[in-house]
Amino acid sequence: MIKRLKYLLIGYCFCLAIPSLAQDSLNLEKYYPKPKNYKIQFFIGPSLNYLKKGNEDGRNNRLNKIGYSLGIGVTRNIGKRFELNARLSWERKGYKQDYFGAVDTVINGVKQPWLSGTITNDITIDYTTFSLSPQFRISKNFTISSGVYISSLQKAVEVYDFFYPTRHLFSFNALGGYEDVDYGITIYLGYSLNIGKNLSITLQLLDNIGLKQIWKFYNMGFPPKYNNSYSMQIGLAYSIKRTCNYIFKPINN
Repeated sequence: MIKRLKYLLIGYCFCLAIPSLAQDSLNLEKYYPKPKNYKIQFFIGPSLNYLKKGNEDGRNNRLNKIGYSLGIGVTRNIGKRFELNARLSWERKGYKQDYFGAVDTVINGVKQPWLSGTITNDITIDYTTFSLSPQFRISKNFTISSGVYISSLQKAVEVYDFFYPTRHLFSFNALGGYEDVDYGITIYLGYSLNIGKNLSITLQLLDNIGLKQIWKFYNMGFPPKYNNSYSMQIGLAYSIKRTCNYIFKPINN
């Protein structure tokens, strides 16, 4: 280990000495890499969630469910117009479904159809999600991106809104009914506006398309279920510019 450190120290001193030996004006970019720009972003925003596929039976109607996401992201320049974005977020997804429940109640020998009604099932599913996306900068302010995400299931709750004999809510922990991992493709369009030297506001429109079947009981006669969500996120980004500290200044003749 000591021997390796010795060689590294000698190499570093040699690199620092090169500019001082030159007689002409020096361009230090020959000896040092170009600065690397990073952005740290905090974001939050609402989402519209639904299932791409699946119907328990012909009576069910899939309804959109409002959720949200929040988290932190890091972006690094990898070219003039290309960037790499990594994000870690908390996402609230899920879906709703309505169906008509017929109750064959008989009173004094007469059926009572008025006791039948609509049952609403509200499913909330929480994930911790990591995504990785290459970005292409269309212009100074606009970027487009396509990448992948993987999510870890944190919480699942189902709430039933019953109508009989009186209206009441019944909820239970549904964590055991859904797969622990979800993954898919993420696509988004971003806009950024500078509000300071290193500070900018960002607005992103995202579409997370689930590719993994998330319902554990789909092979028991139920169709598969896939997550899908549209999100609008507003964020605050801080730019960090990594530069070299030059000991020697260029020599101008």
